[in-house]
Amino acid sequence: MEAPSAVSSQTGNKRKRDIVKQQEQNHSKEKQDGSKIHITGVPMRDKVRTLFYQVLTTEPQQDHQGRQPIHVTVEEIEEELFSSCDNETGKEYQERFRSLYRNLKDTKNASLREAIVSRTILPKDFVVMTPHELANPELKKEREQLRKESIRESKKSVDTQTFSEEFQCRKCGLRKCSFFQMQTRSADEPMTTFVTCHNCGNRWKQ
Repeated sequence: MEAPSAVSSQTGNKRKRDIVKQQEQNHSKEKQDGSKIHITGVPMRDKVRTLFYQVLTTEPQQDHQGRQPIHVTVEEIEEELFSSCDNETGKEYQERFRSLYRNLKDTKNASLREAIVSRTILPKDFVVMTPHELANPELKKEREQLRKESIRESKKSVDTQTFSEEFQCRKCGLRKCSFFQMQTRSADEPMTTFVTCHNCGNRWKQ
């Protein structure tokens, strides 16, 4: 049978090992800026903070001098996100997190990550950014080109409109209308006629 002093010593050593283990777990949150993420105790929120932190520290930062520590920025981002979702971690919180995280993680979106780390974009503004605003520069350029092409096509349609008194506006009763035709159904179906009244602006198709 072990002496009481030996048992007491073993118990003390076990407690020390447990403390060291807990400290190691806490330090596992540390990243390259040497800072710790503040744990909220809410599993979902803590996971979000960790993932944001990881994605913002995946590449070397050019200059940390004078900058807010990344873990502080991450905490502010999550706080703003949580607050904007009525302090709930439900569907809205999770969907908005996924949108923000997906765009931050985009390998072509280094400029967004840098803007967050440098606080050119503040946490309160970041969490309410639209998918268009979050997109990487290449995708934004493609979308802008598509938008311009759409405008050109729309203008082309207007340019090819024919003015006619054949159509009477059902809204104002006048015959100041123009129209153009477009194939919107199968090839063997009649073309759809789009009519615009130049008196009241009413539009319809037939």
